[in-house]
Order: sequence, then C-alpha cells, then structure tokens
Amino acid sequence: LRALREEDQANVTGDALTRFVRQRHHEVDQTGIFSRARNLFTKFTRGYFKLEIDDDIENPGFRCIDTATGRGRNIEELSSNTRIQLLLSVRIAFVENQEQGGRKMPFILDEALAISDEQWAEEIIKAGIDICSDGRQFFYLTAQHDEVGKWRRLLDDTDLEARVIDLAEVREFSQKDRVPPQVFEPPPAVEIPGPAGMSHEAYGKALDVPSIDQEAAVGGVHLWYLVEDPERLYKILNNGINLWGQLENLVDSNNSENLTADSTVYKNAAAAARVLESALRYRLVGRGRPVNRRVLKNSACCGTHLEAVVERAEELDGDGRRLVTALSAGEVKRFRKQKISELEQYLEEHGFIPVEEELSPAEIDERVRRDVYKDLETGLLSTERLSWLIQQVLREGQ
Repeated sequence: LRALREEDQANVTGDALTRFVRQRHHEVDQTGIFSRARNLFTKFTRGYFKLEIDDDIENPGFRCIDTATGRGRNIEELSSNTRIQLLLSVRIAFVENQEQGGRKMPFILDEALAISDEQWAEEIIKAGIDICSDGRQFFYLTAQHDEVGKWRRLLDDTDLEARVIDLAEVREFSQKDRVPPQVFEPPPAVEIPGPAGMSHEAYGKALDVPSIDQEAAVGGVHLWYLVEDPERLYKILNNGINLWGQLENLVDSNNSENLTADSTVYKNAAAAARVLESALRYRLVGRGRPVNRRVLKNSACCGTHLEAVVERAEELDGDGRRLVTALSAGEVKRFRKQKISELEQYLEEHGFIPVEEELSPAEIDERVRRDVYKDLETGLLSTERLSWLIQQVLREGQ
C-alpha cells in the first residue's frame, strides 16, 4: 500500500493504480480485487457503469462501460463524480485484499462526497456503512456541515455505533463554527407517478416513455417496455432504475434491492430484452452498426493510430463506410493502405459496413422468432408479447 500511495501521488490520473490492479488481477485472480472493485463501482453508480480493465500493456487504463450505450470511457473522460467513485471503489478493494483475513484496518475518507450529487453521495455513505457492518472502524473527515447531516440521517436507520467529533467544539470555538445538530435532508427527489390501477399502456403514457431508438443499444431501452406489471415497474423506477442496462448490471452484481436473477419479473424482462436486442440487430442489417473505440481496438488494425481513428469515427457518427473513405483520403496521417484495407474487411465481416440488403419487417420478424423460440417454449414470452415488442422496434416514425 505504501508503494501504491507513492506511485499514486506521482500519477493522480490512476494509471499506476490500474497497472497494480491489472498485475494482481492476472497474477492472483483468486484474490478478487478487481471483482470487488467492479461490484462497488456498479453499486456507487447505481448500475449506470461497470468496470473493465484495458489490457493494453503500453497504455493500461480503466474502461468504464456505459450500460445504456455499451460504449467505454477511460478515466479522463469521466465526470468528477464518477472518477471519485471509481478510485474509491478500487482503493476499498485494495484495503480489503491486503488484510488477508487478519485484523481489519481503519478506513479513512477525506471529503469524498464534496463533488458528488445527492443520490451518488448517498450510495457512497451506504457503502461506508456496509464496510462498518462487519466490525471495521471508519473515519470520515469533513469541514462541511451538510455532509455530517447526511451521515447522521443514514446512520439513524442502523444499529452501528457512531460518534461525531466536532473539532470546533474541542478547540472551544464560537457556537457559530460548530456543527449544527440538525439532519440535512436531501432535496426532493423527482417524483415518479404511481400507476393507480392503470393498464400497462396507460402507465407508459403517464410516464411519458420515449420511443425506442432504432440506432441504439438495448441497454438504453426504458424498463416500461420490459416490465409488464405497472406496480412492479413503479417500485423499480422509484429506486432510481429506469434503463435495462442499468437493471441488468445491478442484478448481475447482486446490487439490486428488489430483484434477483431468479425472480420471475427479471426473467421475463430479460426475455423481452433478448427480443428487442435481436430486433434491433436485424434492423441494422444493410444499414451498418456504429463503429466505436471498442470496435476499432478489437479490429487490431489501428496500432498507434487508434486514438486518432477513434476521434475521426466519432466525428462521423460511427459510419464505417465514411470512416474508411476518410482514412483512404489520408485524414489520419501515416495510416498505411494495407491497414486501411484490413480494417475495411474487418468492419464488413462484423456488420459495421453493410454488405447485405436491408431486411423487410417480415424477414426481421421471422428471424427474431427463431432466435427466441426457447423463451416462447418455456413461457417467458407469449406470442402476443413477442409481436408487440417487435412492433416497438419496427414501427414507423421513430
């Protein structure tokens, strides 16, 4: 830990931390450092992100996958809130691993909530409470009275022993400098309308659910499309979960408060998500899937030009054909023609440059039904539900 701190002081971007995690993850995978960090990161971000490690030896880094879009971001591309949550997740995992079942070390945080919004700050506090629940001592240092109030409010619902040490009081400062006794309540949350006996369709209108983006990933689909029971949907939405990618990530990491992977509601939602994913994929036949950083890296064609090619792809909205044309025109200097040809072939073979004719709605319907026939046989989907889901992807005017 001492060596890690010295490295981290020299490189606050997190690269040193990444190298350490990657080395441990590969050398001693059973320690679960990365798995624990990943689980915490999912919890802190309420499922909006999941953590991966970029195995590029020259440029190691964390990749934070946006569960709504499937796109990855490196640590420099994250908001300040998310960056703090990421580094906090990794440090907690390190501390727990270093103990190796021995005496638990105290955990100390210094104003880690300072730039977190209310919802995410609450998740960090709850994580701190979880850490304390198995006997660990936890210190939180702050000069912000409202942060003390947030801790008080959430600790009131636990059996943990907690103590506020007000240094202004210890030093006998004036009363105005001391921490006020009140609990600071969070601002009112966005109110989710209850279903009040509404049908599924009526509740969707009350929620003003957007149409499915035909160019997007299934992770960004609103849960109204996947959860038929309005009452169960309301409970999930009321916990700040409204997208499929978010819910899937939370359930997979056992961070969902109300659902498990074995629950009927989740199984039915997952089956519906498979329908939408299949329909969205077939709709892209003849249109070309968007090219992003992960695609370009997986192609192994870009080498040292990867970042420049990624930037150009983003400027072209992920259009593979236009990207190849731009590269052929020399818009990324010293990118060899052979590599351009290899990249073009890769993009064609993997559906990023269309080489087929567009499928008709009837052809898409037939292929989707073939993909999900097991869900029909097991009763996770009805034929009516299947038809409705396909129509949501293919309907005109989206």
